[in-house]
Amino acid sequence: MRYKGSFTIEAALIMPVILGVIVLFVRIGMICMDSCTMEYACQTACSSAVYEYGNEENAAEEQIRQILDSKLLCDWDCEINVSSDARSITATVIADPPLFSKPLVRTAGANKHFCPNY
Repeated sequence: MRYKGSFTIEAALIMPVILGVIVLFVRIGMICMDSCTMEYACQTACSSAVYEYGNEENAAEEQIRQILDSKLLCDWDCEINVSSDARSITATVIADPPLFSKPLVRTAGANKHFCPNY
């Protein structure tokens, strides 16, 4: 009968640790999901902007902004850089997370060798 309250004390000490670990895993999952979303946005925008002759940089940047605005889970400060030349187009998203010091950088590109020049 003397040990009746010991489980309550142990649970009070252990539960914050368990909940903290669960929250940490959820946060890491959200960051991984956002990282994949940024790379997906770059790849999709580059592959579709290849067919926008003469206006590919603006089209790619607008498409990346639309995807990031609708699909990101966390609040990121994103910088989008799109560059193109006669053979390819490259898009880069640099995201500064609010809690980390190292920014996420995702880059993708597409070649224009199958597209006709009109």
